[in-house]
Amino acid sequence: MGDYYISILILMQVMFKVTKPNYRICVLLILFFIAACGKSKGPLPVSPPVVRPSVVSPPVVIPPPIVIPPAAPETDVYVSGNLLIGFNSTAVYWKGNTLVKLGDGTSNTVAKAIFIKDDDVYVAGSAEVSGKKKAVYWKNGSMVILDDGAATDIVVQGPDVYVSGNFDNYVYGTSVPPVMVAAYWKNGVINKLVNPIGDISGGLPNANALAISVSGNDVYVGGFGNGTYGGGNIVALYWKNGTATNLTTYSSSFGNLSAKSTVNDLVVQGTDIYMAGFIIPATGILAKPTDIGGAVYWKNTIGVQLFDNSIYSKSSVIGINGSIVYTAGPYDASNGYYKKDNAVVMLGMNGQAPNPTGIAFYNNDVYICGYGSAQGSNSGIAGYWKNASLVMLATSGAQATGIVVIKHK
Repeated sequence: MGDYYISILILMQVMFKVTKPNYRICVLLILFFIAACGKSKGPLPVSPPVVRPSVVSPPVVIPPPIVIPPAAPETDVYVSGNLLIGFNSTAVYWKGNTLVKLGDGTSNTVAKAIFIKDDDVYVAGSAEVSGKKKAVYWKNGSMVILDDGAATDIVVQGPDVYVSGNFDNYVYGTSVPPVMVAAYWKNGVINKLVNPIGDISGGLPNANALAISVSGNDVYVGGFGNGTYGGGNIVALYWKNGTATNLTTYSSSFGNLSAKSTVNDLVVQGTDIYMAGFIIPATGILAKPTDIGGAVYWKNTIGVQLFDNSIYSKSSVIGINGSIVYTAGPYDASNGYYKKDNAVVMLGMNGQAPNPTGIAFYNNDVYICGYGSAQGSNSGIAGYWKNASLVMLATSGAQATGIVVIKHK
């Protein structure tokens, strides 16, 4: 290794022609460099290779599709009615398109009206119990038996349940003919209504209560009265707190059975009572007002004729939305109608003769329930019209008898 350095010095001296003093300096520098290198303890450390962690791409997550739920319905529509199951009528109600059976089909049950209070569903009607026809109502599907007879309408005010109908005043095992007594029940307690028609033959004059309304402490009931069961002229009546008012005059001429009038429905607004019904005039019968017939409604005791006498029509239901009076019923042999003040809207039911039976309102929409009558039958298509557009609930062997529309919960 010394020869290596000497060779370097000689080479440097030759190349640069180094003088002797400078030569000594160069030797010293080389010796110093060699001494410094001798202190090295080994090769210079080698930095380890930089190991970078492998980068794993996260899995691609595809978000689920955005599902927009269907808009909740604005309203809940409740309709009472009946279905023919086998040979028996079965009371039912619909909430929207959902059917709820109140009877089991093994005996006759009939639903005539429906009322909604808070979350409770009330339906009035009748049921065959131990071979006898009973006036009943159902609360959320549980039946409450009132008396022998039939219930026709129901109203709930506060904790009180009011039901109109008739009581069969029949003494079993005797020859006394059965008598139908108009009545209403308050919380199950019967209130018999006096028929003011005085011609009695074979018992009390028959009467029936078809509708009920409660305003404050006043109870209003509408219906009709006549003579013996199956005979006599039928006279439109209403009762206020049990006191009767006849809306047409009575004739004791039992030979003329074409003279009839009745109150089918009623509603109270303020101090006024509005009643839907019909009058069939006949010789010897004076109407109030005189000479009106067919579909009619009364405001208090003043009658308003809805159509010409030459047209077969009845006013089956009545309602008030704001200040506007609505009536509805059958019109001629193949149509139904509802009338908004003087404007008439015809109602069809797929070729069957419509029988409007109930009316309800939600904002400016008009709901009318009813059923179609096929030839020779008192049942057929059941459904309701919303602003004259038909919504079918059953296509055969059915009736729709009452309607309530509330805000969807």
